[in-house]
Amino acid sequence: MRKFCVLMLFLLPDAADAQSATRARIDEVLLGFEVAPVDGRPGGWVGGPKDTLFSDSAEKHGGERSLRMERTATSADTFSYVFQGVPVDF
Repeated sequence: MRKFCVLMLFLLPDAADAQSATRARIDEVLLGFEVAPVDGRPGGWVGGPKDTLFSDSAEKHGGERSLRMERTATSADTFSYVFQGVPVDF
């Protein structure tokens, strides 16, 4: 058992290094709507219902594109939403 404990003392520091992650850069491109659209919706953003979210290059504010939420009486669900996950280090 003692040999096992000594062996673990040497192996644990290497296991801790294996869990380090590359830090994502958060900037105006990530938080804006400038990423190329995917299926007509802003790239990098998630939301729904899909038929109510659009990447709009005609109506924009300070960039090349904006997010347009367009609901009608026949839209699915009772609301639309959009979000983006941002990695955080603690």
